[in-house]
Amino acid sequence: MRTFCRHAARRRRARWLSNVGGDYVNGSFDIHISSRDPLKFTGKAHADNGVKGTYSGTWSNHFEDGCCPAGDDVQDLKPRRVEIQDKRPVPALVQIRYGQKLTLCSKDPRVYIPFGSSRYNVINIYGLDDPEHAHIREVEEAAFKRGKRLREGQCLTWTIRNPTAEPRRVRIVTLMLNDVVGALLLSKFVLTLDVDPGGG
Repeated sequence: MRTFCRHAARRRRARWLSNVGGDYVNGSFDIHISSRDPLKFTGKAHADNGVKGTYSGTWSNHFEDGCCPAGDDVQDLKPRRVEIQDKRPVPALVQIRYGQKLTLCSKDPRVYIPFGSSRYNVINIYGLDDPEHAHIREVEEAAFKRGKRLREGQCLTWTIRNPTAEPRRVRIVTLMLNDVVGALLLSKFVLTLDVDPGGG
């Protein structure tokens, strides 16, 4: 069976198609997110043979390659905020939902270049074809050349994703920049994100 869906913030409209055959196994349905914790849904189904019905349930897992991005399902969640204070992130370990935004702010007078590279999250890296598998020096160079700078009083925000059935860890490395001579300093720190699977 395959489903095709049209994405909306709190509602999905989709169609199911089966390879079994017969109009009674094909049809359309919608899903409405009725609560967040736990994540519950309600909806209506309409088979091609005219049979209609309603349903409800509690979400328990997410498809590896789900058709609809879950990011907009958590738009009502506040971004997780991390602050750079005295050359370190506070907090240094963050639990975050799939599709939730991370906001990194600086309360430090130094200049920083945060970046990260994983299968589902490429953060502040530009001009590199395959940052996930590139050598760390190539990644650092790309971030240094084109990455956004983070200065005191400023913030950068990214949407964090994990469209799998298992929790994943995302590392954001932050380089400290000597802004006077435009060169990198040796000092750097790592912000670690534990990302929930598929927003669940």
